[in-house]
Amino acid sequence: MLRPIAWLTLAFALASLPACKGDPNTPEYWDKQISSGKKIKERNRILEDLRESKKLSPAFLPMLQQHLASEKQAEVKATIARILGEVKDPSSVQPLVDALDLGNGDTASNAMNKEITTALG
Repeated sequence: MLRPIAWLTLAFALASLPACKGDPNTPEYWDKQISSGKKIKERNRILEDLRESKKLSPAFLPMLQQHLASEKQAEVKATIARILGEVKDPSSVQPLVDALDLGNGDTASNAMNKEITTALG
């Protein structure tokens, strides 16, 4: 009688493992969340959640700098620049400078450039 209960318990435990989303204190968790965002608003919401979570530390900087470099949307880059500016780490200067888009004059790029220059200041 004990073995079937043990097998059921083990099966339930294994089935519930994929439901674990990870530790929100790690950059890997937030990297997955940002990468899973399909739309601009969704990625911005995830980034704002990270910003408001007060879990930011220098350990998050490489992940955020990578997203800044690979992101195509100016609105999302602006949010990342705001976060990097709040952390105030010298390692973010070059990625922020590289993200500037001086040749584009649309509204989103202007807002992004403003956030980047504020972060650099």
